[in-house]
Amino acid sequence: MDTDNPEIERLWALSKIDETMQVIREEGENDSLRRRVVDLGTEYSLVTDYTAMIVLNDEALENEGIQRRNHGRVQRERLAQTQRASQPSRSYRSDNGGTFNNQRAPGIGTGPVGPLFIGLMAWLNRRKKLAA
Repeated sequence: MDTDNPEIERLWALSKIDETMQVIREEGENDSLRRRVVDLGTEYSLVTDYTAMIVLNDEALENEGIQRRNHGRVQRERLAQTQRASQPSRSYRSDNGGTFNNQRAPGIGTGPVGPLFIGLMAWLNRRKKLAA
C-alpha cells in the first residue's frame, strides 16, 4: 500500500474497472467479468455499471446493519493529504541530472536511434537532390 499517496489505489481500481468494462463491451458479459467489476467497485467505493452508492445517516446504517466499508480508506487518504500539505513539495522529475551521472543527456546522433536518424536524413537528402 502506498502510504504517501493512498488515492492511487482507487485510481488503479478505476483503471481495472474501465479495462474490464471494455472487455465486456467487446466480448460480452459473463459472471467472472461482472464479479470482478462488482468486487472492485465495492472494495474501493466506486460507482460502476453494476454498483451504486447510497447516502445514509449513522442511524439508518445501524438500523439496516450496513457496514461502513470506506471509512478507513477515507481516513488514510485524509491523513496522507494532511501530511503532504505540511511538507515541502517533492520533486518527481527524472531529468534532474541523476540519469546520466550528473551530465546532460546526449543529443541527436547518440544511442541506438542516432545512426538510423543520420542515415535516414542522408538518404532523404540524396533523394531530394536526385529529384531536382
